[in-house]
Amino acid sequence: MLRDWKTCAQELGRALSRYDGHSTYARLEYILSIPTSTLFDDNPSCFAAELISEVEARGVTRRAAYDHLRHGISLGFLERVISGGGIFKPDSGRIKKIDETARIALSSLGRVLRVADRNQLNEFRDFLVTTAILDYDFDMYALLLISAESNKDSTLTLTDFSHHLRILLQQRKEWLEMNLPTPALKAFISSYALWINRQIKPSSIKHHFNLRRQWARHLLHIDKLDKMTDFLTDAGKQLAGQISAMMSKNTMFWLAPDSECMVKLGILSKLSENVFSASDLFRPDCPEVKPGPKMIQQVASFMEEAFEIIRLHTFPQAPISAIVPYIHFQELYRNERVNLRTTLDTVIREHRDKFYCMLTTNLDECYYQLRHPPA
Repeated sequence: MLRDWKTCAQELGRALSRYDGHSTYARLEYILSIPTSTLFDDNPSCFAAELISEVEARGVTRRAAYDHLRHGISLGFLERVISGGGIFKPDSGRIKKIDETARIALSSLGRVLRVADRNQLNEFRDFLVTTAILDYDFDMYALLLISAESNKDSTLTLTDFSHHLRILLQQRKEWLEMNLPTPALKAFISSYALWINRQIKPSSIKHHFNLRRQWARHLLHIDKLDKMTDFLTDAGKQLAGQISAMMSKNTMFWLAPDSECMVKLGILSKLSENVFSASDLFRPDCPEVKPGPKMIQQVASFMEEAFEIIRLHTFPQAPISAIVPYIHFQELYRNERVNLRTTLDTVIREHRDKFYCMLTTNLDECYYQLRHPPA
């Protein structure tokens, strides 16, 4: 029970300081080059040294290449494999150190990113990367866009970013003090949310600002007006508006632990209704409907085309969790909200000649097979 309690506290602590905390400047395209590397074509996992060397060959120092790998893990595209065959899950949500002899594997998100990259599904690729950044780096990236949206001309400034960041940190601290039931629990979670309590130096804020600005340029959420000024693009304005709308009606907009975690910690049950993940930002704000024939066919086609890229190396089966982001993408594209489980169940039932899959209550543990795999 104590172990479960600590796990919940650690999860909440990560949610209270959701940002990719590595300090080295990292180019997003270099980070994304690691999960899409050809080294994973024939290997279920690679040595960290191999992946670091590939990034280093792009003209950066080995130290910088090492930090690009850490970003890839922190953003959820890669996982560190432990000797027993499991996945290393750091308590704080961030990897502090990686031995170059460590084995690195693709996560489900990394697998589906390879599909988008190989099949040149550019809109889907940008959707994947944006949701990953918001899920793992919400504090910094979301505030970057919001700070620009707050200006009449939608320009990006360090002053506005710094102002919004300090307001957020104060909100987090006040929430922590008001909602945690015991001083001991409050102290324990604070140890996993140091970002809330420490003093932020102007130089540190500037670093985080510049790093996310480069990422936003890569994703075309901002563009250069001149050498000194960036402004929100139409895509950036739309995303910033979606985030602001969520914040205006949801006082817990930054939290995403599951409801079981909230209940175990003794936090008010009503708060569990106000949590969300980045994919929820993009889901249409409307009631769920039965998935239509076009969506069913599109998801089925994707499952078939993606299979050889996302399948496990040791068994001819692929994780269902790698299909979930594509369903969310289709929701956004078609402006209709569907139930994940119902959609997957319908796809498998209507295309039983193509797929074999036993769905369980936990989609993260489900895999599917092709009944007639390609030769």
